[in-house]
Amino acid sequence: GNNNNKTVASSSLVDVPLKTIKALKIQDTIVEESSDKISKKKKSDNNKPINNDDTAISSKKAARLESKKSRNTNKKKKNKPSALDLTEREQRELEEELVAARVKSVLERTRLGAYRGSLDAKSFTLPNPGGGMPLLEDAACRFVWGRKYGLIGRNGVGKSTMLRAIAARRVGDVPANVTVHYVSQEVLLTPDQRQKTPVECVVDADIERNLLSEELINLEKKASSGDLDAEGSKRHGEVLSRLDEIEADSAPRRAKELLDNLGFSDELQSRSLSQLSGGWRVRTMLAAAIFAKPDLLLLDEPTNHLSILAVMWLARELSTSETWKERIVVIVSHDRHFMDEVCSDCLHVSGVARKLTQSRGNYSVWAKRRKDEQVLFAKEQAKRQEEIDKLREYAGHGFKYGGSSSQINKMGMKAKQADKLEEVHAEHAIELAALQEDIELPMKIAAGGEL
Repeated sequence: GNNNNKTVASSSLVDVPLKTIKALKIQDTIVEESSDKISKKKKSDNNKPINNDDTAISSKKAARLESKKSRNTNKKKKNKPSALDLTEREQRELEEELVAARVKSVLERTRLGAYRGSLDAKSFTLPNPGGGMPLLEDAACRFVWGRKYGLIGRNGVGKSTMLRAIAARRVGDVPANVTVHYVSQEVLLTPDQRQKTPVECVVDADIERNLLSEELINLEKKASSGDLDAEGSKRHGEVLSRLDEIEADSAPRRAKELLDNLGFSDELQSRSLSQLSGGWRVRTMLAAAIFAKPDLLLLDEPTNHLSILAVMWLARELSTSETWKERIVVIVSHDRHFMDEVCSDCLHVSGVARKLTQSRGNYSVWAKRRKDEQVLFAKEQAKRQEEIDKLREYAGHGFKYGGSSSQINKMGMKAKQADKLEEVHAEHAIELAALQEDIELPMKIAAGGEL
């Protein structure tokens, strides 16, 4: 069998031209020489001694490249903070600003006395934090002592933004001796607050007590060292009298009662704020704001993290307590029953018209008035449109079929009347759109049948 194969191979070579055979032999020789050179180079590379200097240089280059890459990455991170980072930074800056303003207000009230005039905000514009068109234009409102205001409107129209602007004293003329306390939906704790218990955090909200207690310590140090003069001795008596007047000694007990009413157990009150969830932290800040008894209390969704019993207690506290009958409260809330029980006035923010409207009465009174306005305005618009259609039909009739000159003049007058009505109609269409943004659509849930 092998002999036959050799015969076939040799017979096949006989048929191949001689030039082709030579070309194939030359190609095989080139391939063999090339593979010999590669194997020799590999052997020489393996036998070549390692140069430590070259290795060190390459290591330094790699380190430099890695360092440069790290710097570029960090630079990109620094140049592009996330939206969450920006929000947290803004909240921290606002909270620091508010704390400093509260301290200043207490000091100014001690010097000037309490302010009891109305707080007026005349013709202000509320910028949009996200850019674009302002949330409110040429807005105005007035806050009167003893009244509670509900800030209402659709989501995204700027209610919380306006509350923050009032808190930062960027809206209206808030005198320096008016104390303001703002409770937001989210709480960012300082390192010092994280280590405190809820009771300690609530007691700390009484800034006047803190300032007087610190002053008393300094005066007693001077007295013990014999450095207290007659003026200092007089001030020492005034501080003790004021601390007794504001019931400074009972502060921890009163703080605990507040926390009890907001649903805190003894075990929760013994924890530090760092060990509490976001909801309990918000409750703590709410208790702190009520404990501080500010002249202007601003609450952003205060019922979100409260139990039904805690909501009922808060509504009763704000609506019946003598403390809040002498102060101003502004609330943003989606709980209409809470708003009905607490609020005496409403401030409506229209996203369509970018307009702020103030009215007397609680949420239900406002909602009924709003619904009547929607129905009446829609009827007026429909009646006006019907009149425009009739005028247009009359004005166009003569031009189609001819008529006397007096008739044609009359038709021209009708056309002008229609133009004027259409201008009024267009202006009122914007107001109608603003009214209709608050229309509540019915929702029907069909039963699933018997199980």
